Amino acid sequence: MFKGMEHHILIDRQGQQCFLNKLLMKYKGEKVDAALKAKITSELALEKHLGRLLISYKVVLRMDPSELFPPSIEVILDTKV
Repeated sequence: MFKGMEHHILIDRQGQQCFLNKLLMKYKGEKVDAALKAKITSELALEKHLGRLLISYKVVLRMDPSELFPPSIEVILDTKV
């Protein structure tokens, strides 16, 4: 790399979102619990390792203590990338 040149990586955020949606569709209808969160986290880590997932993420299990809303798993994408 030449002095003064910066290396830029362009990430297609819409493409990454579409890829994630397709990847997570197979988990639709499964019971939401810590085991499902672990499966999703493991699969996303593998996709990141293989280079198909380029954007940073965080997997969160949301549980409503009052049980008014069903539990859900949320994949949060890092928008700073």
